Amino acid sequence: METLTVVWHKKARAALHKQAMWYLFNCSQSYVDTFITNVENAVSAASRMPTIGRYKKISSNKTYRELLTHPKSKIVYWYDYKEIHILNIVFSDTNY
Repeated sequence: METLTVVWHKKARAALHKQAMWYLFNCSQSYVDTFITNVENAVSAASRMPTIGRYKKISSNKTYRELLTHPKSKIVYWYDYKEIHILNIVFSDTNY
């Protein structure tokens, strides 16, 4: 399978930004950089092999999956034959 085009939904972009800002104000720029790199690596891996993520939910026409990006965060996505849709970034430890 070739690499799928990544489509970021607003909710996912907002979650990424909000968490990055929290890390910036409470940790360091280095931590933000690592967090962003981890998310980018997970999205890249999922775009090359979308079945890598664990099943989260199956609806009538979509299979939702989740993939760990960090011990405390994971991306939620679904895909078709051309695109992978990043729906959200979920955090297990709410810092804000």
